[in-house]
Amino acid sequence: MKHTGVTTQGIVAVENNCNVVELNSAIKTWLNLMICFINWPRIRRLASDESCYYDAPFCHGAKPMQNPDAFILARALHVIGVVLWIGGVAFVTTVLLSSLRRITDSKLRLELFEQLEGRFAFQARVVTVITGLSGFYMLEALNAWDRYLHPQFWWLHLMTVIWVVFTVVLFVLEPLVLHRWFHNRAVADSDRAFALVHRMHRILLTLSLLAVFGAVAGAHGLRLFR
Repeated sequence: MKHTGVTTQGIVAVENNCNVVELNSAIKTWLNLMICFINWPRIRRLASDESCYYDAPFCHGAKPMQNPDAFILARALHVIGVVLWIGGVAFVTTVLLSSLRRITDSKLRLELFEQLEGRFAFQARVVTVITGLSGFYMLEALNAWDRYLHPQFWWLHLMTVIWVVFTVVLFVLEPLVLHRWFHNRAVADSDRAFALVHRMHRILLTLSLLAVFGAVAGAHGLRLFR
């Protein structure tokens, strides 16, 4: 539902964010202008009910928060999980695989990859669970499941798809199928096997970074679709 204009709650939000300072003359004016300027993106969102789609924990039109502290903790854990998860994918893609492909000894290349990738796989399993649980908790806390029905939240769909893909790969395909399949293929043709896995990591990293960009920009009010 789209709303226009400024609501009463929005006016209160603006007043609270501007936080009028009781000082004299020009000092008071400049301080107030600076405070409002710094907080303007949030003020603009809070001034309209449709801002509830973005900064919901602080939005007066959103579902009342039963436990705001728990939501903030979940968001913090979610961000930490994404940093460790996607940051690890970026390291594997841009540093590890690129370096391994320069090693001429195919046997040594495979041994190093399996050792290092195996360590990261454990970390990735832990942080994907944390990311998924915290993300679904925030959706439930905000009663925001209907966002999946709106195209302006494309980044939410993309985040969910990427999380599902990584979860299936890490917990099902990699231990049951992919590890053995890649090992056999790398023994038979190391260059082609590493080129293939590098290409797949690049695709996943690109989609992951797009989701991160969309989530951060979308959470602050940017909409590519109406």
